[in-house]
Amino acid sequence: MRIFRGPYHHTKGLPVTETPSRILTAKAARELVGLSENAWWVAVRNGRFPAPFYPCPRAPRWFEHEVLAALEATRALPRENLAARRAEKLAKAAA
Repeated sequence: MRIFRGPYHHTKGLPVTETPSRILTAKAARELVGLSENAWWVAVRNGRFPAPFYPCPRAPRWFEHEVLAALEATRALPRENLAARRAEKLAKAAA
């Protein structure tokens, strides 16, 4: 049996001693995040979520910990933007 080790083989970011979290299909990943199929792929293409790895052709997969980390990062963006806008508004009012 041949293991596909082409350009899609994923090894990024994991130390050799650490075992990865669950591997998710596209359907499982988008259900975890709560997006429709189209919205999921748009978010992946725009960089909001990690790019998939392909253990074999036409089988995109994601590590659960990467998806959850990206979800937390995107949830933090509105709070940071709101804080920046408030600081900007207060600076204008004080000037």
